[in-house]
Amino acid sequence: MDGHAVLVFVALVALAGCGAAPLGGNTPDDPTETLTPVPVSTETPTSTPGERPPGVTPSGTVDAARLRTAHESFLDGRSYELRLVYDLQDPEDPTAVEGFTRRVFVDDDRFFVKQRDGDRPVVHSLFVDETGGYLRRVDGNETTTETTLDPGVATDYAVGGGLIERFLTGMNTDVNTTERDGETYYRLHATGTPPPALRRLGTAVSDYRVTAYVSLEGFVRTLVVRYDRVWNENREGVYLRVDYSGVGTTSVEEPDWVDELDPPTPSAGTSTPRDARVPNDTSTPEETSTPTPPATPS
Repeated sequence: MDGHAVLVFVALVALAGCGAAPLGGNTPDDPTETLTPVPVSTETPTSTPGERPPGVTPSGTVDAARLRTAHESFLDGRSYELRLVYDLQDPEDPTAVEGFTRRVFVDDDRFFVKQRDGDRPVVHSLFVDETGGYLRRVDGNETTTETTLDPGVATDYAVGGGLIERFLTGMNTDVNTTERDGETYYRLHATGTPPPALRRLGTAVSDYRVTAYVSLEGFVRTLVVRYDRVWNENREGVYLRVDYSGVGTTSVEEPDWVDELDPPTPSAGTSTPRDARVPNDTSTPEETSTPTPPATPS
């Protein structure tokens, strides 16, 4: 892989969130009270609805694969914004927070990703249209740009479906309903035993809590996950939150800085293997992406 290919590969990996990222941070204690950017409700939910979203049984057990399929089917063909917050916090030092915030704007085959790395002055941006991918990295006063013919697809970065399956698999949830703007959402909430994906990591996970707000069609509007873990003998507080908004109304325009770059070509771009961008786990694009919209954290 030549030097240019390495730069593009590193940039795409940073945006796709490969590897175990740190989680935790100054976040609300009760995810049911703040559902930004699109709050569902602060009212006391009603009890035990009769109908359930796909993959949610009458007893509250979640078939997360089925729920993920319904969620992704609902979004298929619709524009949307996704906001992902992923934090790790040292419980002995509340100021020591690592992680990232990502926003993804999706409109058909055109999408824009913006990711800010924790408290570091580093911002990654990726704009993709039919001509290829345009990458930009701002680190303090230093700005670098690259292009690639193979930036991947929107769901490499808007990874809500994978997070739904990862954090809700096997959960036995309490199910209630709440109303917002004339729409009914199902609040799924579980505590206790973590899902299999976390148990396989070989870390000691405790105080696991997950809350999801789901439409009857299976659209997971908000997912909030919290837990503590011991990782390499270090105790960390993990916080993850996914919010969707602008469904059907989001549009994506080309950022101004893309005008300064030539479209990628076979000699200028590079093809990055898709399996190298396994998602683990951005602020409104100040360029021109509208309106406001970051694959699987461990």
